[in-house]
Amino acid sequence: MSRLDHGISHPGRVAGLLELPEFSNVEGLRVLVLRGVGGRDTLRTRLLAGGARVTVGELYRRVGVVPTAGAVAGLRAAVDPGSQTVVAVTSVDVLDSLLRGVPDELLPALLRAPLVLPGDRVAAAAHERGWNGPLAVAASAEDEAMVDALVAWHGTGARGTA
Repeated sequence: MSRLDHGISHPGRVAGLLELPEFSNVEGLRVLVLRGVGGRDTLRTRLLAGGARVTVGELYRRVGVVPTAGAVAGLRAAVDPGSQTVVAVTSVDVLDSLLRGVPDELLPALLRAPLVLPGDRVAAAAHERGWNGPLAVAASAEDEAMVDALVAWHGTGARGTA
């Protein structure tokens, strides 16, 4: 298989990866998929369906942290009524970690804040977890895409879901 150099740098781009010509015929190939513990299974499933022999190696584990008193104080100030805070998350894991770390009394205000996030999958997760503030959905978790989504959302007058 040729060297893959197609600008695919974000783990959420499995669909784009599988559309590359190099993946049009994987029958008989041995493929090693490296991911985090409990990571999504889309790539392995699609490769198996195409006839590849797939081995999965789990290299890391995502672990949430307990927020410090200073972080909670900063969050409290950020979600204070009248603040113009926009929250940005780059994955469902980051969203879940944020929601687990927020004191109960701050959660309603946080869930009303505008949220910048990468893609429809993370947006759906935000809605499932009760986020009712406006969403600015970026094309990916890359910095440029997240900033572009924020600028586009803010340019709409910041009144609703982008």
